[in-house]
Amino acid sequence: MATCGARARASGSHSDPEQATDAVASCARIDILLRYESTARGFLGEHAVREGVLVPQLLTGADVKAFLLCECGRVSAGSAKGRVAELRARC
Repeated sequence: MATCGARARASGSHSDPEQATDAVASCARIDILLRYESTARGFLGEHAVREGVLVPQLLTGADVKAFLLCECGRVSAGSAKGRVAELRARC
C-alpha cells in the first residue's frame, strides 16, 4: 500500500502547487477516516458482536468506558485523546 505522500505525489502535476496541496489534504482525510474505521472496528468487535453477528443495540455507556480505559492503559496520553475523538466521531 502506498503511503499518503506517495499517493499525493502520484495524483497530480508538481507544476500546480494548489492541486498538490488539495491532493495532500484529501489524502490526509482518507488516512484519518481509515484510523477512525480501525478504532470503530476494534470497539465494535469487542463489545457489539454476539455469536459472530454485529448487534449495536447491545452497546452501553459502560462498554465505551471499558474500551477507552483499556486503550488509555496501553497508549500515550496523546493517543488516548485520539481514541476518544475517533469514537466520538463515529458515534
